[in-house]
Amino acid sequence: MPVSPILPGRLPESTRADRLLGLIGEQQVELQRLNEAAATGRRYVLPSEAPADAADAILFQGLIEQNARRQVGVITDSGFLASTENSLGSVADLLNRTKSILLEGVGSTTTAAEKEALATEVDAILQEALSLANGTYKDRALFGGSESGVVPFVDLGGGRVRYDGDTGVVTSNIDSGLRLANNVDGATAFAATTRPVSTDINPAITNATRLSDLFGGTGVTPQSITVTLTNGGSTSETQTIDLSGAQTVGDLETQIEAAFTGAVTIDVGINPAGDGLLLTPTGAANDIAISDPTGSYTARVLGIESATTAAITGADLDPVLTGQTPLTALNGGAGATFTDGIVITSGTSTATIDLTGVTTIEGALNAIEQQSALAGIAVEASISEAGDRIEVVSRISGEGFAIGENGGDDAASLGIRTFGGSTLVADLNGGRGVPADAALSITRRDGTTTDIDLSAAVTVQDVVDAINAADPGVLTASFNAVGNGITLSDGSGTGPLTVAAGDTATALGLENEEATLLPTTTLASLNGNAGVPAGSVTVTRTDGSSATVNLAAATTIQDVLDAFNAVDAGVLTATINADGTGIDLNDTSGGGNLTVAAGATADALGISGVGVGTALAGDAVTAVVGTEVNEQEAGGLFDLLGRLATALRDNDDAELARLDGLLDAETDRFATVRNDVATRLNVVRQVEQRLLDDEVALRLSLSDAIDADLTEVITRVNEVSSTLQATLQITASTLQLTLINFI
Repeated sequence: MPVSPILPGRLPESTRADRLLGLIGEQQVELQRLNEAAATGRRYVLPSEAPADAADAILFQGLIEQNARRQVGVITDSGFLASTENSLGSVADLLNRTKSILLEGVGSTTTAAEKEALATEVDAILQEALSLANGTYKDRALFGGSESGVVPFVDLGGGRVRYDGDTGVVTSNIDSGLRLANNVDGATAFAATTRPVSTDINPAITNATRLSDLFGGTGVTPQSITVTLTNGGSTSETQTIDLSGAQTVGDLETQIEAAFTGAVTIDVGINPAGDGLLLTPTGAANDIAISDPTGSYTARVLGIESATTAAITGADLDPVLTGQTPLTALNGGAGATFTDGIVITSGTSTATIDLTGVTTIEGALNAIEQQSALAGIAVEASISEAGDRIEVVSRISGEGFAIGENGGDDAASLGIRTFGGSTLVADLNGGRGVPADAALSITRRDGTTTDIDLSAAVTVQDVVDAINAADPGVLTASFNAVGNGITLSDGSGTGPLTVAAGDTATALGLENEEATLLPTTTLASLNGNAGVPAGSVTVTRTDGSSATVNLAAATTIQDVLDAFNAVDAGVLTATINADGTGIDLNDTSGGGNLTVAAGATADALGISGVGVGTALAGDAVTAVVGTEVNEQEAGGLFDLLGRLATALRDNDDAELARLDGLLDAETDRFATVRNDVATRLNVVRQVEQRLLDDEVALRLSLSDAIDADLTEVITRVNEVSSTLQATLQITASTLQLTLINFI
């Protein structure tokens, strides 16, 4: 700091002293500030020392803190996605190992012992896959969906795996205006649930339908419409009606009808299809016309814009399903009564869902999930994303899943039956379908043979139609009571109805061992027309006594039942079993076992052995009841591993061939999932790197605003020190007073 000159002229000594001392003080303060800057690295201590720089520093510090918070989230997301990608990479290796095992196990060159060893290796792969699928990152499940605290996959044994997570997506704000999912749920990663069982159930609109739920959930925001009612061709009344306050279809009805209160009136209701509005002039009015006033499109959107006509039938408003949609609104308002219930089968477990008293979609979904769980069946029931159907999936891999009827049509009415007229033939039997040159050879009850050409059949309904066209009203095909197969019946004669064994009959589930047994069935028609040898059956009863039942004169199943029931009425009983496929014997005479001695007659009737009877092999009677041939499969890694182990142990080359194609498809699907995760991980890492770069730039800007330049500070220290020294010397010289200073 330069020393200010002392102005010439005579000055009081006190003034000169004060001036010099002030300069010394300023220089000492500046020197102290520079020393503090050198020590702390900061150009200033108080914001008031550099207001503009302090304002910049506050801004940069806030941006740095915001950047740090984003980095914490991004680093967490990056770690989670990296762990997920690593696990998926290991699973991809397991898929490749599985493919090698499958190829090694196909064919007759592999012995039973070798296939058992391969199956054991598949079991080990399944356990390794479970460990990867249940992996965590910072105590959060990698594949649990939004259920991050659960163990996603549970080993049920026997190659069966249950998924307990959900399909929730967890998203993060990884950058300004950028949200990204940081997880992949187990159902997506491992195809751990079956494909949704669903068809469009076309809900009808009601007065309670919200306008926001129309057009698949896109909704309608109503404005104004102009309605003109006429009488005899002359204009009777025109009203422009403001509908902007309407929230429901019922509000539209109320406001439109309320606009006309004189001689001409209007009735607003639901059209016959149940999917739109119906507007009918009433009172003195004969005709109606509706248009949109300038700036409004409401009439056009609601499908009621029309020139003069006797009545306006509105277009389909496509209402979305909601939890509160009444069941009576399904299928265009033709919903069933839902008093029969539905049957859900998963593996060997069966649940009969009672829908009695259920009135809404939400109630049906809850009933399906809760009552299935009581039977040990894990399903998820929900409304589809499009809002036009119910979707039901099984959470269990490694076993078949089917939904059928409990003697009614409730499953079909809900659109969730796994087997029906619209089912594609190509989808049957796990995708194996029916042979391309499909033909059914049926030997009818009159002894004739009818061949049904099914080569052009695309759906199951096509199959049913083809059979019914052979001899209309006599040879008939329909869906069985459970809704999971086709029933054939024939009224052409009194003999047996048989379906020739073959790939087509097997693929359609039409094999005679599944035939229904009736009291009138002749013994001669049993066992592929081989009949039942005339003779006696010896029964050892539960009290230890023996009874010989003479069946020499029996000609029908009822004769057999009567002969057994006559031995000890009400104690030793014979009935046709619940499935209609065989005879059941029961004895309450004691506490031992009921046994039927093996022999030609007993064997032919399927009742030899201990306990109740068995199905009669090769029954050929008045009806053939088809079995389920469209069980749903999860199709993911766990499902394939469970089925592969079983196929290897059963030496089932046909199943191994089917699994080969499914495994290839799953490998491709899995690669897509893995690529998606890798892409997201790359995006997160790019954002992470950019945030780090931004942090460096912000800290440089902050440094420019508050940090001292040490080179400049040291230079200034030297300058101020020199100036202070000079000022001190001048002051000392100046303040050496003489008498002259007082003259």
